[in-house]
Amino acid sequence: MLISIGLEKYSSYKLRVAASTAVGESPLTDEDYIFVMTLEDEPDSPPRNLSVVKTTSSTATLTWSPPEKPNGIIRQYKVSYTNGTYSNTVNSTSPSATLRYLKPYTHYNVTVCAFTLHGHGNQISDTLQMLSGED
Repeated sequence: MLISIGLEKYSSYKLRVAASTAVGESPLTDEDYIFVMTLEDEPDSPPRNLSVVKTTSSTATLTWSPPEKPNGIIRQYKVSYTNGTYSNTVNSTSPSATLRYLKPYTHYNVTVCAFTLHGHGNQISDTLQMLSGED
């Protein structure tokens, strides 16, 4: 039986296993190593460095950095934006997205979250306040 606590999520470990009986313990060799990986989970941290690359009167292109602790493979990002009366979301498989159909010269609040197969863990980026371009 193997009991391990305190292992990191979605991390690789190199273990050595030896048999033990009343007579004694088996010798360890390099062939006794086994490699295991802990299971994927939801992120423990949000996407970082959300910023605007370019704006026009109706679009805004954004980029961000992946979470520091994704705890798995990031399958999708969800970008949410609102101007107080209008809200929308955009999905992306890469750490960038273009928001479309913006109102000219309007303030928007934007956030992004990252999803693994297990969800986003309620890890939402800091809010980016941006202004769309003029006509």
